[in-house]
Amino acid sequence: MVTLLAMLTSPVYANDVKKLEVWGESGFNYAPIITVYSTDGVHYNRVDATKVIRASVKAVMQCKFGSLKPDKVYEAKLQIGGDGFVSIGKQDPADGYTLHAIGKNGGNVSRQITFQGNSKDAGKWAGACNAEVDKWLSEHPGKTRSHIMATGFTVDRPAALNGYLTFYCHPLVKGGFEGMDYKSTPINARVACKASAIAKQKLAEWKKEQEEAKKPPLKKVAFVKPVARKVKLVAYPKEHFGACPVKIRFRGGISPRKLGSVKYRFVNNKGVASGWYSMVFKNMNLIAMRGAKSTIEWNTVVTRPDTKNSLSIDSKTKPFEKYGHYTLEVKDTKTGIIQKSRADYHVICKKPKKAIIGKIKAGN
Repeated sequence: MVTLLAMLTSPVYANDVKKLEVWGESGFNYAPIITVYSTDGVHYNRVDATKVIRASVKAVMQCKFGSLKPDKVYEAKLQIGGDGFVSIGKQDPADGYTLHAIGKNGGNVSRQITFQGNSKDAGKWAGACNAEVDKWLSEHPGKTRSHIMATGFTVDRPAALNGYLTFYCHPLVKGGFEGMDYKSTPINARVACKASAIAKQKLAEWKKEQEEAKKPPLKKVAFVKPVARKVKLVAYPKEHFGACPVKIRFRGGISPRKLGSVKYRFVNNKGVASGWYSMVFKNMNLIAMRGAKSTIEWNTVVTRPDTKNSLSIDSKTKPFEKYGHYTLEVKDTKTGIIQKSRADYHVICKKPKKAIIGKIKAGN
């Protein structure tokens, strides 16, 4: 019985943890980066749950006995989490065969993590960004939240995560005793507070408002009424049905509201304009009586197109019709304001049918 107990407690049947030390990386150079963003451009409120992040601890793991057999001597299980983050996938390095899983100088053990927390957990990570925004605002009076949220920034959060490492030293012979130990350590993290597109838009609007506020107020300019109170142009005759050519006369009148001068011209329906003519108002009685001063008389002659080379009787007997107009444009010499009046006319040129037939017979 004593011999059996000695065999079970001998190194052949038992193994143990010789050394286990676990600690987080100092500083933030190798810290996992947690991404936080804003959905309203005012506060940070979401953690990016689509990203898979790798976090690690430093460790020294040693078993009392090793083995030359291909059986696993040690097994290390690393769990990393905190505030909604959980471990996923395999750790690195994987379980191994050597006596010193990670030697006396220490090495990295890492694990992938992802966010699977609720809104309360997200609020803890977002809170680091919002606290930095509030601090920045207190140091930069006259600025808005949009100034910092439009560009984004990074916040260091010490001991934000926790690493929990369990280390097993397996017996060298099946059925022997197993050694086990565990240690935990805090892990620093960096929070990437992403730039907000909404904040960028709000910042652009704020800058525009500031620029508008700097501009001097527009001076109110009193509207200067033009010299002419009323402009009128009439065609005589307005309608003509009969022999052509016919002269259409245009008579214009300009009624003044005050003393001054104007220029005027006539423009036809094809945009062809006459030269400018001048008119001066010196008579107060004309203004008081609301009278008008006449322009020069303008006219145009409407002629039936030449059809003597045409062999068609219809072309010589069919009435010729024309629509047209002239516009009187009056420009104030001081303000440059232009006032207009348009006169339309309609002409139908008709030749007696008998006279045309008689000429055709005479030619025969």
